[in-house]
Amino acid sequence: WVPAEGREFCMKRKYELDLYAPFQYEDIQSHLEEMAERGWALEKASHRLFVYQAAEPGSVRYALAYRPEVGWMDQLPTQGQEIYAGYCQDAGWELVDTWARYPQIQIYRSRMRYPVPLETDLTTHWQVLTTWMDRRYIEPLRSNIAIGSLFAMVTAMLLTIFLTQGEFEPPISFLCIAAAVLLVLLVLHQLIVLVDAQRWLEEARRASEEGAPGPRGRMSLPWKITLWLTAVAGVGTLALFVGIAVSDHGPSAAVRIAGAVLVFYVTLYAAFRFRDLLRKQGGSQNWKWVVFTLAAVLLALLDVGLRDWLTDF
Repeated sequence: WVPAEGREFCMKRKYELDLYAPFQYEDIQSHLEEMAERGWALEKASHRLFVYQAAEPGSVRYALAYRPEVGWMDQLPTQGQEIYAGYCQDAGWELVDTWARYPQIQIYRSRMRYPVPLETDLTTHWQVLTTWMDRRYIEPLRSNIAIGSLFAMVTAMLLTIFLTQGEFEPPISFLCIAAAVLLVLLVLHQLIVLVDAQRWLEEARRASEEGAPGPRGRMSLPWKITLWLTAVAGVGTLALFVGIAVSDHGPSAAVRIAGAVLVFYVTLYAAFRFRDLLRKQGGSQNWKWVVFTLAAVLLALLDVGLRDWLTDF
């Protein structure tokens, strides 16, 4: 039984997984506009979720604004963002939210049929986007992919060695194969993300320097294929793991695994919320990073301890 207030809240809110990259802005804008046509207005752009609020169905235009000068731990909104939001409001654009995953990006909407574009000077528009992509996206993306790929490939190689040299029963061997495939697909997808981002950046640079047509902000076909393959491999690997655990330790194992997954996402959510709280405070970015790192380490230790206790079969 759910109270009437709870049912009303659920009916007024919709949560959607956000898998878009920031340079796929045309896909993002089109999707948000389609949701508005169906009666869902964007309320918040969190780290990996779009949160919608029920609204009157209608035509709404969305646009993304990029501010490369905003730091990852700057107090939000910055003075530049506030001034820019004022200009946008005068032009008929309403600030919806700052994207929690990328504090340099703000999402605007307009209910005007033909609103004035946020950027009327295309040369400046592409210069801003290339600066943001180069400094705030591709540079950290390369580092993350290098570290993640090294970890994933070493783990996949170890699984392969254990599989070829050990005497595993078929369920365990299937699990090892599934995990190795999942890790390879994760690396492949991230490499495609980097290739797409680098190609987009080069086209945007040509647009700003030579006046050539700019790149489309759309998902590429390889991006979509590897994303879906990775999702299927992830679901398959998890299903095999849960099946083996339930077979060996009974139905309670599934409950304990679900609890461990829940603990992981709760601690991850707590870390993101703490980071958002720090962004609302003044002070040095360096000190904010120190505080956030210490908090993240403590949360990681808590997460590992709780998950180890829950999955101690």
